[in-house]
Amino acid sequence: MSSLVPFWDLLRPCPLWTGITLVAACALHGATFLCLKTTGDMRERSWQLARRIAPPAAALVAGFIIWTHVVAGKAFWLNVIELLAILAVLAAVWLVYDHREGFAFAATAVTIASCIITIFADLYPNVMISTTSPAYNLTVHNTASGGYSLKVMTIVVIIFLPVVLAYQTWTYYVFRRRVSRSDFQPGPGPSPTQNASLRRN
Repeated sequence: MSSLVPFWDLLRPCPLWTGITLVAACALHGATFLCLKTTGDMRERSWQLARRIAPPAAALVAGFIIWTHVVAGKAFWLNVIELLAILAVLAAVWLVYDHREGFAFAATAVTIASCIITIFADLYPNVMISTTSPAYNLTVHNTASGGYSLKVMTIVVIIFLPVVLAYQTWTYYVFRRRVSRSDFQPGPGPSPTQNASLRRN
């Protein structure tokens, strides 16, 4: 008998909902970023798009949090991370409609991070759940690297994480201003005097 899982068994409702939720949250995040970094017609179009995406994205996030919480079988009340995700996405909707794109961008970033952390927090100590038997679940204990590998990885992170953060901070500073249509228009050509000088040379 074949041990392969039928393709359609992979398309379960909860993972599909999770995927759609993250796509919607990222789309809202991108739209608010465009509002933050552009001017004129592009900014207005991005804001209108963000307004259309925000309500369904909020509904998807709320459904994802509640569904994940129920499936995980944790306590009755939402934990701090789950509650933060819902509050952040609701704040993002309000901020988008209030045309405060900077705070809306921050709120959508918190929403995405909270949703990702929720998955791992509700699965803990599992990393991947077996569909055949709980005895075959992958956990943080039986999937962890050896002690030496963890020490080396910790040293690498301590050395290079500040470099990465400094680079990201620098790039955000360099590209901090808004982009306008005039930035992509060709500059003025050389003056008649410059043309004459070029011909003589």
